[in-house]
Amino acid sequence: MKITIDKLIYGGFGLGKAADGKIVFVPKSVPGDTVEVVPIAEKKSHTTAKITKIIDSSPHRTNPPCPFFDLCGSCDHQNIPYEHQLTLKNDIFREILLRQKIHLTPENIISTAAADSFQYRNSLRLFATKINGQVYFTRHTIEGYNSFVPINHCLLMTDYNNQLLAPILHVLNNHQNSTITLWQVRIREGIFTGESMVDFITIGSHLPEKDGLIKTLQQFPHVKSIYHTIATSKNLNHLSHKLLFGAPCIHEKVGKYIFRISPESFFQPNSRNIQTLYNVINNYAAPNQNDTLLDLYCGTGTIGIYLSNKVGKIIGIENSASAIKDAHYNAAINNISHASYHCGDVERILASKSFSADIVIIDPPRAGLTNKTILALSKINFQRIVYASCNPTTFARDVAKFREQNIHLTKVQPIDMFPHTHHIECVGLLEREGRTK
Repeated sequence: MKITIDKLIYGGFGLGKAADGKIVFVPKSVPGDTVEVVPIAEKKSHTTAKITKIIDSSPHRTNPPCPFFDLCGSCDHQNIPYEHQLTLKNDIFREILLRQKIHLTPENIISTAAADSFQYRNSLRLFATKINGQVYFTRHTIEGYNSFVPINHCLLMTDYNNQLLAPILHVLNNHQNSTITLWQVRIREGIFTGESMVDFITIGSHLPEKDGLIKTLQQFPHVKSIYHTIATSKNLNHLSHKLLFGAPCIHEKVGKYIFRISPESFFQPNSRNIQTLYNVINNYAAPNQNDTLLDLYCGTGTIGIYLSNKVGKIIGIENSASAIKDAHYNAAINNISHASYHCGDVERILASKSFSADIVIIDPPRAGLTNKTILALSKINFQRIVYASCNPTTFARDVAKFREQNIHLTKVQPIDMFPHTHHIECVGLLEREGRTK
């Protein structure tokens, strides 16, 4: 099937039309390409197809630096010059807003604070897969979660942590049944502290070549922590963590603040761009010393702590008990005494407790907000809501629902936290008239 790629859409696909008019999604394509493709998945609304031949290259197509790019499903746009990626992402973001009848032009083109668009990830999971009797680190391919491509390095991860991969594989390949129980290896890094954590995730309690792995990783001074995480199944619902070596956590710096990263902690994956994101949040929040800040989905407390010297009180709500534990720790090590934290579901806590807040910061999971959460927020006598989102589709949907409560998006800034991928982070300011103290 021969098609021409008309544009990029959210999700990492180029969009074109087949001869019969059916929409075709093509990963790894560039607007302006004319390509031969073969279907890999069919839906009523569209076909997903992969490129078998490039007939005519887009003028914007470039050679990707990663040798695994064509097969690996992690990066979407390495074959597009980075500055043009930003332009295309901005177009995608505007289109998503317009679908919800949000006629607000983003203030600036998407920007990144990182001087280099590579080596920015502070966390990466790799699968341990046996192929022809040899253990490889792998990532999912563009064809889905049941297909893997072997890789020996990742350009999004720092050199410090890429150098760990070959020694780990050398140890694993001395064990005949390494991949029967070893499922994943997760490497985390404090890019501004130089501390790394290696976490071996197994199905069941057996970690093959445990002593050899510990001895090998101890040779790298930046590896401060080694864990064995035991999962009962691949859904990762029930995990237990065993510290095998070193400190129970590593740390990362954001501006003048320091934060703990433990095995279960969520931390923004792009350390070099966190301050860009948080500075936009700060500018939209426009805090003053008398303000109460309600920090929803607060995780380990990073956003509230970053704004802590500009507000009078911080109230954090988070569903994860381990994240709340880290939030208390982070507040203590940063000498913050005016923060309190509630552990539980945001929707239920907002429904069961009465909160007064001048500023509400929302940083939800990709699924966004529930209708009940939006309704509960509309009843708070706030001055401003700052909504940080890792999913522009659910962000736009939620903004439209806030509009029904007479709460309107007045500013929005998309931010590129994940160069060379389709992901778009954004921050929006929502306000309503008539608030009284």
